[in-house]
Amino acid sequence: MEIRLTRVEGMEPVAVLAVIGNVDAAHYQDLIAKAKEAYDGGLRRMVIDLKGTTYLSSSGLVALHSIALLFRGHEPLDSDQGWASLHAVSSGLGDTPEKNVKLLDPQPNVAKVLERSGMTAYFEVYTDLQKAVEAF
Repeated sequence: MEIRLTRVEGMEPVAVLAVIGNVDAAHYQDLIAKAKEAYDGGLRRMVIDLKGTTYLSSSGLVALHSIALLFRGHEPLDSDQGWASLHAVSSGLGDTPEKNVKLLDPQPNVAKVLERSGMTAYFEVYTDLQKAVEAF
């Protein structure tokens, strides 16, 4: 998996995290660490670009939820808790969309995972980066 972090200027600066390859158990913590790098650098809004993401596992869902928690000022999920982390995703999504993290252009197979997991009700999904940035 390759992760590219860039900064886009909007009303507020936005971190754009482009994810290329598989987001699975072997790589999901790298995704969380890169998002934390942006957060620790002062960015408080993020677009996760999934157009290059070919596979999203349950660990990938944990990563997305952890990033949302991080950008709300909370600690990411504890990956050492295994299945408990995954259950925390389903119980912690809430009823309102995430305001600080948006998803961009997931491939059809990744979009299906997001839909089936309920993540599309939680994250706003865009097909255009500029519109995603302007939505903050």
